[in-house]
Amino acid sequence: MVKLIKQEGSDVLKIDKGVKDHWRLTWLSEMMKIGKPFSSGAKKPKQPDELLAEFRRHHEGPEPSRKLRDNVTSKIFRIRAFVAYVAEGKSRLATLRFMDDPERMRTWVTNLRASKMTETTLNHYLNNVAQFLDYIHETPPPTSRLSKKSMLGIRREVRALLKGLRRGVVMHQIGVKQAKEGRVIPKAVLRQCLSEAKKRIPEVLDQLENDLQQKTQFSFYGYLTAYYASIYGHRLGVFQNLTIREVEGAVKSPSTGDYLINISLHKTNRAFGPAQLSLTAEEYGWFRRFLALRDRLVGGPDARLFFYTSTPNPCKNLNNYFQGAWVSMGLPGKPTFMDVRTSRTYPRKRRTHARNTHSKADREKVSKFMCHDTSTADRFYAMNLNVKQAVEHRRLFQGALVGEEVSPANPAAEVE
Repeated sequence: MVKLIKQEGSDVLKIDKGVKDHWRLTWLSEMMKIGKPFSSGAKKPKQPDELLAEFRRHHEGPEPSRKLRDNVTSKIFRIRAFVAYVAEGKSRLATLRFMDDPERMRTWVTNLRASKMTETTLNHYLNNVAQFLDYIHETPPPTSRLSKKSMLGIRREVRALLKGLRRGVVMHQIGVKQAKEGRVIPKAVLRQCLSEAKKRIPEVLDQLENDLQQKTQFSFYGYLTAYYASIYGHRLGVFQNLTIREVEGAVKSPSTGDYLINISLHKTNRAFGPAQLSLTAEEYGWFRRFLALRDRLVGGPDARLFFYTSTPNPCKNLNNYFQGAWVSMGLPGKPTFMDVRTSRTYPRKRRTHARNTHSKADREKVSKFMCHDTSTADRFYAMNLNVKQAVEHRRLFQGALVGEEVSPANPAAEVE
């Protein structure tokens, strides 16, 4: 039997994305070589692959962004892994009857869990499979021979598997949030970052204008993103997707001379619209100075993104440049963009800078500007209190036992 997991008991969390992609592709290649489902042999039906291609087109839509294509590709891989595992050793795949095997589905989930896959990742796998089954249910291919009863049973089995994951998913999420709380950056450190970065950005631009070294260019990326991440707490993707056109099209205030940059492509643009950067005239001058060097830097003449490299793709090492600038400024630790964001948005009364400093209305303004949904976060954070909050709750419980026993004057009213 061809194993879905590279090695039984291997810790997937410790394998970087490139290695994981390598063994995943190797696994699929081995499946093809030995004549398993999805082989290119003439005797093997192509219906499952054709169905997945239709599913891909359905989810990508007419004009998919690069991020959407990447997301759909990940989704297709998970579904393909499910189909290949359930279909192993079976024939007449075009009929889709091989899917009517609940025991095989449960074994697949067991194997994924044995690879030390986190509950949230396993949840992604099953959610994607559920989406695929819904698609088949609503638009079954003409070769399908699955009865309505069989399809009902298959979808019900996936829902049951998802339900069994809920407790583990929630506990995993709470554990992640607890770990985040331990990485909250103090206000004084963020203030120091702002002060140091503001001094170093013009200095690095001076160096870049003189030597045009790519190392200096990436150093500028690090200081600039550290500066604005410390102010606004934006995600890494906001900076990666910032385009030159958006910088050049910044809106200028006629009264104050400040500028506003709107970044259309980011994770939560459907809910919040474009992410924004408010700049002073001096800060916008930094952007203009860098763009003036564009034709003389590697990748600049053909660049579409502001933080460009020698390739047209988003700068994948932007977080490394940010961390390098952070360390060079003598700041403690080596945080990520998400650690800075967490420090600005973390919904815990004891640790959140915005929550401690601002009124409720101002906190909502800050969260919306950061494209941060507080209601989504509160569903998880409220389940797990810090020490101070837990002590306060204990006092409430103990307070209920203080005093004499009191009988209600009107029991009927109390029942109501």
